[in-house]
Amino acid sequence: MTDGVPPLEGAQERIRDAFLAHDRGLFVLNCTAGFGKSTTVERVAAEALVEAAACEPAPERGLCVVSFSREDAAGIVPGITAALTAFADDEQATATTISPERSQRLRERVRHADHVGTIDSIFRTVFTEIHAEYGFDQMPTVGNDAHLTSLREAALDALRDRESLTARFERLDEAYGDETASEGRGADERTLDTLLETARSAKRARRLSDEQFRDRLLGAIDEAFPDGRPATFDAVVRDVARFFDEETAAAFRQRHDDEAAVTAQSRACFDRWRARVEEFCSLVAAYETEYDRRCRERGVLAHQDVAYWVADFFEDAGDADDSFRERVRQRHAHALQTLVIDEAQDVSVAQHDALAPLVPDDARVLLAGDTDQCIYAWRDARPALFTRAFEAGEYFGRSWTPHERADAARTYRMRPDVSAAVDAVFETVFTDPARGGLHRSGDDYTLVETDREPTSEPAVHVASYRAQGSPGTTTWFEESEAAPLSNYLHGALADDGFASRDADGPVEVLFPTRTNMRSLAARLEATGLSVADASELLFESPLVELVVGVVEWLVDPFDPERTRALLDGAVPAVTCDDGTTLHEIAAAADYRLDEIGTDDRLPARVETFFDGLAELRGRLARRTADPGALVVANVVETLALATDPFDQVDDPRRCLAVLDTLVETVEEWEGTDRYALSELAGVLKQYRASPSHGPLVPVPDASDYDVVFRTIHNAKGDEADVVCLADLSRPLGVNGPHRDSFVARGETLALAPPATAPSVPIDEPSAHGVESVPRLRWATNRWVGDEQPRIGGPPVFSELAAAHRADRWRTLYVAMTRARDHLVLSVPRDATSVGTPPQDSWVTTIQRALDLPDSLSRGRIDTTLQRPTGEYPLTIGCLDVAYDASVSPSSRPTPRTALAPSPTRTGRTPRFVNGSTLYPLATGLDEHWLDHLKGTSLHSERPAPADDLPLAFDAVGPDDLGTIAHDVLTTAVERGVSTETLENCAEPLAERLEAAIDEQCRAVGGRERQQVVRYVRETVCPQFAATGVWERLQSSAVYVEEPLDAVIPVADHTIETRNHADIVSRAPDGTWYVDDIKLVLADTDATRDRYALQTAFYVWLLERQLDDATVRGRITCVGERVDSTAGTAPVDDIESWLARFA
Repeated sequence: MTDGVPPLEGAQERIRDAFLAHDRGLFVLNCTAGFGKSTTVERVAAEALVEAAACEPAPERGLCVVSFSREDAAGIVPGITAALTAFADDEQATATTISPERSQRLRERVRHADHVGTIDSIFRTVFTEIHAEYGFDQMPTVGNDAHLTSLREAALDALRDRESLTARFERLDEAYGDETASEGRGADERTLDTLLETARSAKRARRLSDEQFRDRLLGAIDEAFPDGRPATFDAVVRDVARFFDEETAAAFRQRHDDEAAVTAQSRACFDRWRARVEEFCSLVAAYETEYDRRCRERGVLAHQDVAYWVADFFEDAGDADDSFRERVRQRHAHALQTLVIDEAQDVSVAQHDALAPLVPDDARVLLAGDTDQCIYAWRDARPALFTRAFEAGEYFGRSWTPHERADAARTYRMRPDVSAAVDAVFETVFTDPARGGLHRSGDDYTLVETDREPTSEPAVHVASYRAQGSPGTTTWFEESEAAPLSNYLHGALADDGFASRDADGPVEVLFPTRTNMRSLAARLEATGLSVADASELLFESPLVELVVGVVEWLVDPFDPERTRALLDGAVPAVTCDDGTTLHEIAAAADYRLDEIGTDDRLPARVETFFDGLAELRGRLARRTADPGALVVANVVETLALATDPFDQVDDPRRCLAVLDTLVETVEEWEGTDRYALSELAGVLKQYRASPSHGPLVPVPDASDYDVVFRTIHNAKGDEADVVCLADLSRPLGVNGPHRDSFVARGETLALAPPATAPSVPIDEPSAHGVESVPRLRWATNRWVGDEQPRIGGPPVFSELAAAHRADRWRTLYVAMTRARDHLVLSVPRDATSVGTPPQDSWVTTIQRALDLPDSLSRGRIDTTLQRPTGEYPLTIGCLDVAYDASVSPSSRPTPRTALAPSPTRTGRTPRFVNGSTLYPLATGLDEHWLDHLKGTSLHSERPAPADDLPLAFDAVGPDDLGTIAHDVLTTAVERGVSTETLENCAEPLAERLEAAIDEQCRAVGGRERQQVVRYVRETVCPQFAATGVWERLQSSAVYVEEPLDAVIPVADHTIETRNHADIVSRAPDGTWYVDDIKLVLADTDATRDRYALQTAFYVWLLERQLDDATVRGRITCVGERVDSTAGTAPVDDIESWLARFA
């Protein structure tokens, strides 16, 4: 029991009280990092659920709680259930105090709620109802990047094969296939393909028509030529002064003697730029059409596409029938009556527009966000939507009344020293338009108030290093930063330099990118520290490469060329004792698997691997229909890859994480689909080619490591006691729109001037070294002005450059605000070594904001910062640990050979068992095992229905008829209809009957349909109305399709079970009942034991959830046999049935 539910405070309490005090309106919470935004959202959602449960039997159906990313959304359900648990444990009675039973019931309902998760999951739910309107035969696969990559390539190849487009492609390839393209790719036709896909995605994200898209791109050219096509040299100079300053214009005039040539160049740029934009737009339109056609053909969509089509569906101009559109809207409007959006600053235009029609005008909406943490503009996040909601009460295309807002500057995460350091840096950054002062919900930066106590020891530390090379390069990091930083972290952990932290968790080192992680990890491991990389890409793992190679080989394992490709590619090099290599042995055997595997020179582990390959090849004919996840799991198990036979994973603990994640990823891709082996190989190959599109390898046991690496983006939403920021020296101007050929930011879309058009440089090339020379008509990284510096160029493009830098500054803000107790900053010892101005450098800004000396030395630095309470003395530890080069034997990574092998399991324990599969698995595991793994229904033997039944079972099968009858009867119970209504199958049951027939067998003919209607109406409904069960339910509290889930220990395993009981009820005397309704079409006892065990299992699960409650089970049969029997386990009790899986 707890002393009480932790109270919400300040802005948390204000927004919560306002939200719960109204049944409609817009409520917006804008808060700082560490405020507890997600906790507040989850707490408010839990209270709203408790509030609704007082008058609604299924309160979760009127609540929608969503977030932007999968990572953030994954915490919503655990957060709400934790709050519900706290409400039940509260010893001090409050408005939220509920009984443990109610808490348990609400927690189960939340876990199975349809409208809790990512925003995209809501659109998928809607699209399941409307996909036929857009030409899809069935619900498409959503978000499979490998399928989408293949589809895009095929669509673009098809366009290139069209003779009518050949000339346009050739001109655009020449114009955009050189180093002007993003990431500096060389001349390659695929550069243009990338631009076309980027443009199509940007067009769709903004929901633009072909004409609107064209207008945006031509409008950008008009911005670059504000007076139109230049007529004179003076007009060109005037643009230089307008875009930069008078001094630059004067130097430009003096440098160019041939005025006519410069004028001609500007005119040619104007003409050719517009011509290429026109052609580019025509290709984007053609590509979008071909892309959509192939999406329908292949049954695959991106998340963005789903949001786009949902928004399109609800526009009155769409082709959908108005009545159908309104029915879909109404079905989902109830779920969005109470809508809570976390991380609302990251919502895109497409998501906002798709959600808007579903939200009723009388909804109650809570938005929670922080524009300072918006680092997903590259994923179409539009923080301006959140800002407008906060400031003006406008969201979802309407003005809301009431409109309540709360602005929070309190953090419950950071120590005072850490928050003071954050303020010192960002008080200037976030009020500077050139460095991040965009999309703020107020003009002034509000200093952060911390709720935590200070400590006597420094909480902010500097790990300095002597700089060498160019800032941001690999040479700079490896030769300057890596060694001093690894020494510092080793020394700090060795002598407890991070005192006063709440726990002994790992130090989290955050990097802007993954580029230099391996370098630092190697140095830390050399000191004896253990390192885990939480940003490791799954498909970059060599172990995954091996699995992918084997799957590709299995497509035709008898082909020597495939064996050659496997051994030369995925299988690591192996040298035998006599110096012969595996590749030499394989080549000598002409890559015939049997001959290779029998060569006695191979090491034992390699022989075992080849034995496994032969076993997989032999099974192939029997396993062609296996799900992809099962194929991968079989490869892993048969080849014993969990033992890492080729030593491809440095840390043995990471080996299982890699393989488990791979199997789970493939299982998630497939869903209810099935990949042919060649399709699976193709998908895996695509992800190997683009590993950044795949998942990360999780670190489930992070506390077992000394140091954990993450990218800053990967760390968003998390916190750690000790955070170290590394690799901060890269100038912000290295990348940006000035290096891109196509830019999309907010409402601005632009295609760069073509390489085939003359470029008018602003300065001499020598003035910029390795940096690109600023162009007059495009984005630049050139600063102009001294007192108020800004980025030069046409205003629309200089705003893009400033917005890019704003993203980078917000990224630094996210990084610094992850720290709870200690923040370590890795910066050069000499403040002048970076040589980059503050507006373009994280390091220089940090050094100046914290008033660090020009030359750092070991010791403590005392400075004074301004805080809400006045001046704040800050002590910074500089190299404030002793470095001990010795390595403690206990801290060395455990050698692989010292790890005991996992015990061999010879039995089979299913991971998932539910009430309907318990009997067949427990009585015939061998018979049903394969079907169980494949997700196929497990059928018990039962006789066919009698021939004299007035039903055409070739049109409507027994299972379909059972589902239809079940839907009608449970609707009667859930709606609480009268006995007369049930007996006559009157409304609303008649409507439900028609809908159920549509859902189960839409194509059934009119005669067969009437047979089903007549049988359910004249036989099933009157039979159920005459049962004692129906009579009992009239006076009971009832719950239909009640979830009954649990994780059950069986011997040394666990089994997860997920079930939905037909009807759970509580009689007036307090007795609980579990009622299972069965439609019997043949008078037989063949399935009695299975049904009895299923109901008894449900009773057993409910008893475990309800302490000291009496629970009884009943099986009620209707149809060709009408009876009601007790649901008790046959032969043995439930524990004994489960023990059969031990």
